[in-house]
Amino acid sequence: MIKKAASALGIWLAQESGEIEKKNVLVYGLEYIIGSLVKILSLLLGSWILGIFPEAIAFLLTAIPLRLLSGGAHSKTYWRCYSVSMISTFVFSFMAKYFSLW
Repeated sequence: MIKKAASALGIWLAQESGEIEKKNVLVYGLEYIIGSLVKILSLLLGSWILGIFPEAIAFLLTAIPLRLLSGGAHSKTYWRCYSVSMISTFVFSFMAKYFSLW
């Protein structure tokens, strides 16, 4: 779904801008952007539904910069990355909410 949407939008943008030779770059960039938006929005919605929204925001505000600066782990597929991101965010957010060190 994400790949199809990015491909259609990338091809359209390449044709409209007259930059047909940059079609693959546009499609790749759009696929990354759309995939990231889907991941972040579903993480926020899921955490809101589960009642761990503030903890998830705190986790994401610390984990995203750390992952960007350190390179982070890489999954072979988008859906594996999505699943690992969802599970780790929810687990650590639940831990932050229900397990106190004090």
